[in-house]
Amino acid sequence: MRYHNLRYDIWLCLLISVLLAMGTAKIANNLLADKYQEHKEEHKVESGEIGGKADEETFKAQNIEDLLTHDTFTVVSPGIEYRNKGAGYHNGYYMQALTLPSGEKVAARINEENVQHEGDSMFTGDSILPVGKIIKEDLSSDEYFLGQIEYKERG
Repeated sequence: MRYHNLRYDIWLCLLISVLLAMGTAKIANNLLADKYQEHKEEHKVESGEIGGKADEETFKAQNIEDLLTHDTFTVVSPGIEYRNKGAGYHNGYYMQALTLPSGEKVAARINEENVQHEGDSMFTGDSILPVGKIIKEDLSSDEYFLGQIEYKERG
C-alpha cells in the first residue's frame, strides 16, 4: 500500500481557507439574522386580513358556493391533509390542492405561518387555514401545473 503526503504549503493553504470560511460564515450569520427579523416584521400579516390568522368571526367555508358568496373565509382541514395532496407552481406562486369539507377541490395559496392547529398535534387535530379570498382563474390551460397538482391523485 502506498501513502501520499501533502506538502506543508498545501496544508497551510487548507488551514487558511478553513479559517477564512469560518470567519465569513460567522459575519454573514450575524448580519443576516438581523435582516431576517426585519423582513419578518415588515411582511407580518395581521389577524383577520387575507393571509392572516382566522379569528372566530371568520366564515368557515364548506364548499365552492361558500367561497364564491363570501368576500373572505377560512377552511378547516383535518390534520395536515391540505399539505398531503399535490402542489405546484402557477405564474410563480406555489399552490396546493385543497379538499374542501364538501369533497370539492380547489388550488390554494396558503400562508403556512398563519395556519392554526387544534388538538393534540398537527397530525391528528384540525388545521384552521388563514383567511382567504377567491381569485377566479382558468388553470386548465397550464398543463404543467395540472400535472404537478394532480400528481398524488393519480396513484
